[in-house]
Amino acid sequence: IFLYLAWLVPIFTCETTSKMTAFDQLMLLLLSLCALSQGKNDIASKCLSVKVQDNGDITVIVDGQPWLKSLASDIKLTMNNKTYSKLVLSSSEKSQGFDSVGRYTKFAFTWQVDENEGSEAYIETSIRMYNSSMDLDAIVFGIKPIVSLHGTASVDSSKFQGNDAASTQFPSFQTVFEGTLSGQEWSGQSAAYATHSFTSFPDTYTGGWQAGALVMFPNNVSATNASVVWSLFDNPVSGRMAKVTSGERVLGVAGLAPTYPTWPAGHEISTIVTASCASFPLRSKQLAGNDEVHLEAGGPSSAIRAWGDIMLKAGNVSKKRTGPQQTPRLKYLGYSTTAFYFYNPADNSSSDPDLTQATPCVKHGPGPLCECFSYDCTLERVVQSYRETGLAGPVFPLLVDSWWYGEHTNHGILAWEDLAFLTQNASLFPNGGLTGMISRLNANISEFEVVMTAHATNINPYNIYQHRNRSNFANIKWAINPQTGQEDAVPQGPEYWRHVFGANKAWNLQTIKQDHHYEYMNVGSVNLNISVAMEYENGMMQAALELGYDRMYCMTTVPYLLLSTRYLAATQARSGPDYIAGGDNQFSVFKDLQWQYAVGLRGYKDTFFSNTNQFPSNSQAPYHNHAETSPLTQAMTSLLVGGAVSASDAAGAQNTTLLSKLCRGDGVLLKADHPALPLDAEVKRNAEVSTGFPDKATSAVASVTFPGVGIWSYILFVSDGREGYRVGLDEIGRGLFTNETTAIGFLMDSDTFHPNKDTLVRLSPSEEMSLPPSSYVNPTLAVVAPVIANSQWVLLGETNKVLGVSKMRLNDIQTDCSQGCSLGLHFTTTKTESSISFDVLDTVAWDVKEYACDVKGGGNFTLSIPSGNCEKA
Repeated sequence: IFLYLAWLVPIFTCETTSKMTAFDQLMLLLLSLCALSQGKNDIASKCLSVKVQDNGDITVIVDGQPWLKSLASDIKLTMNNKTYSKLVLSSSEKSQGFDSVGRYTKFAFTWQVDENEGSEAYIETSIRMYNSSMDLDAIVFGIKPIVSLHGTASVDSSKFQGNDAASTQFPSFQTVFEGTLSGQEWSGQSAAYATHSFTSFPDTYTGGWQAGALVMFPNNVSATNASVVWSLFDNPVSGRMAKVTSGERVLGVAGLAPTYPTWPAGHEISTIVTASCASFPLRSKQLAGNDEVHLEAGGPSSAIRAWGDIMLKAGNVSKKRTGPQQTPRLKYLGYSTTAFYFYNPADNSSSDPDLTQATPCVKHGPGPLCECFSYDCTLERVVQSYRETGLAGPVFPLLVDSWWYGEHTNHGILAWEDLAFLTQNASLFPNGGLTGMISRLNANISEFEVVMTAHATNINPYNIYQHRNRSNFANIKWAINPQTGQEDAVPQGPEYWRHVFGANKAWNLQTIKQDHHYEYMNVGSVNLNISVAMEYENGMMQAALELGYDRMYCMTTVPYLLLSTRYLAATQARSGPDYIAGGDNQFSVFKDLQWQYAVGLRGYKDTFFSNTNQFPSNSQAPYHNHAETSPLTQAMTSLLVGGAVSASDAAGAQNTTLLSKLCRGDGVLLKADHPALPLDAEVKRNAEVSTGFPDKATSAVASVTFPGVGIWSYILFVSDGREGYRVGLDEIGRGLFTNETTAIGFLMDSDTFHPNKDTLVRLSPSEEMSLPPSSYVNPTLAVVAPVIANSQWVLLGETNKVLGVSKMRLNDIQTDCSQGCSLGLHFTTTKTESSISFDVLDTVAWDVKEYACDVKGGGNFTLSIPSGNCEKA
């Protein structure tokens, strides 16, 4: 044991066995012998293990119970335009290894298609089991050709979308669990409905071309409290997860996507199984990561999080989950043109989806703005109105949608840069294009910068880069369709992206919103050549990293989101469906968000109206008379999602009072440490009826942790006709309590954003908190706040803010019990703020008091409780 512990510290940082010392390799050999002593083909841990038979049959064991089985007789291979369903084992081998995920034991089997002695083995299947006291439990199942195979497509290769099968099969899971495994699959497109619940795996599981991952758990929790995630792993965009019927059996299978006619030697398609078990809470807690997510071991949220940790570790060891302030778009309150000004260039223009009939802006008087008839004038007015109302900080993120390059009229991207013929027409940016507008804004306002996010879609086959100006872009490579020999409008490598990203620096473009991404799957070269999609993705992300861009995914299928773990510049993804004013379908955002954040992406709830009325009214505008019935719910949801927050009202129509509850006086958003994640009970309840999350209901929790002080949890609950809800405190925050501390629960008054004093209640680890019935128009925001250790004080939060406790405001919280117990709040203010106040509960007197602090001039301050003294640092 001593030698083992001495060895762990240096070896834990090794990435390959080639970097090990002789002693390291000796210890690995000894550990391997220990593993062999457990049984020839049994690799075990306390939570997840696998049993591999000599004939290639596999059993996945979770918490000591068999859950899944894959039979060697269910392995299938398509080659030479024929599918072989009874393969013959050629050879097998067991070995030990080490990679970026950790140490593993590997079982490899090679297979031939007939029993003739000396027949060639065409494919290898493998099982890699990762487990030790320091590594993450995982099983990786791989299948790859030993030699290049041809005729491997099992469907018409001209269309990827809708082809849900796999042309190879391994593994092929059937359930052997004594009970029913329910769950949720991550399948679909971000910015749509990308998760679906199922009541029984694999019978009601779907899979298919948009699928990439699923979590499953027992219907009867008393059987075992554990959850398992199964997903695509290496080369996810060329892989496929699907459901098939084999005789009387239904199987969940994985393998090669069915459209590729050639499968290159060594191109492995792999899937991964990970687990979280309540019986092994220490490891589940270890997986929390550096953003202090506290999850209940054994639940689906914990399993998804643990799976995400491994996906990130395997994808890019340097990548961490996107932080709440990692880019200006994530840090500051911004504006989007995807609602009131969506293909509507001005308040008073006529309806004109092609943007050809608008009249140029006519300026009145000395001011820079006027009654607008073009986008440059209108957006300058938007920025001015945000500045005048104090909502725009020193940096103001602005998102322009597909109208800027004429997606509708040009049938995609004809050109994707600020060229005169494209942007300088009467209804867009007649006064110098986008570059001119940004130059005016950033030059005319001191200490102010507009940063841009721009929509992009698929490239028109007759784009200027391939055709009109081809000679100027000879270095750009394009994918070749192997059936026609013609170029497709799919750039290969970084050259195209280096050009457009470089050109668009002139108007301060920083983030690309890549929309309708799934449509690339219908391009011939993408379907027919297994390397084309990877060349496209690698090229874009390489150029983005080089030129300081980041990427937001939109309408992207799950396999491509899994691929994002490789890219440092992949930071965000749209979550949930398009915003429709007055629509109450936005809560599916949280079910998408949980998976997206697991693989490192910050979610983004689509834009919203912050006001119930939009003015000046335009009877022809797309959003005219689309009244938002609950701007408060939209605003709270956007903030708790934890990504960018961008309203989209008409210029001057924004609700300043509401939007100011989301941020500081300099526009910095007051966020939690991590996005709001669905409660386990919500996931399980919806799996029982296989309806997915009700789009009009949610229960999700975000938290803020100050180490050594406590955890503040914020729960958004909308029942939409369901009865109230009792939530277990262990579910909303493992580690919320210690033996010495308790917590206080309360509901936030949505009118005043002060704690509702009548709802204050003492809580303990064994108790549940009651959440009353609520609706889209009247949501519930519940808060659980700690009694700060060694004191009688509970910081309920900054007054008049949705998230009253945020590290974007508070720098530190300290107690001093040398002479009675006092509480010190150390926080930062801005030049535009004159007064800050906090609500604090005295648990001895059971009295809530508001402490105000004069902060004129801004800076760092310390507020002492109970004296009320406030001093500038």
